[in-house]
Amino acid sequence: MSSIGRKRNCSREKNFDPLANKSKQICAFIDPEEYNNILFDPEAFRQYLDSAIEQRPELFPAAIRQGYKLHDVLPESKKMPGIRLRRIELHTGSVFTQWRKSHPVDVAARASHCWRSLSN
Repeated sequence: MSSIGRKRNCSREKNFDPLANKSKQICAFIDPEEYNNILFDPEAFRQYLDSAIEQRPELFPAAIRQGYKLHDVLPESKKMPGIRLRRIELHTGSVFTQWRKSHPVDVAARASHCWRSLSN
C-alpha cells in the first residue's frame, strides 16, 4: 500500500481528557475491617464515599460531583494480596475509577517487609 496521495486526517483542536494522564485509582485510608464491611453493601459504601467526597474533594476527579454509579467489585489483586477494588463509573462518560483501601498498618507492614528484604 502506498502512502503517496493519501492525506492525513488530523485535527488542530485537541480533544482534551483531564483524566487521561492521572491515576484512576483512589486510595482511602480506612480501617480494613470497616472497608470489608462496606465493600459489598452498596448503601453503606455510597454513604462513606459521599462523606469522603464532601470532606476531601481534592482527592477525587472533578467529574465525580456530577454523579457516579457503583459498578462492581473486582477479585482480589494478585499484586496486592488482600486488597479488592471497587469500580465506580462516572456519569460524565464510561470512565471507571477504582477505589481501594489503604491504611497505615498496610503501609508499615509493606515497609518493614521491604526493609527486611534489603537488610538480608
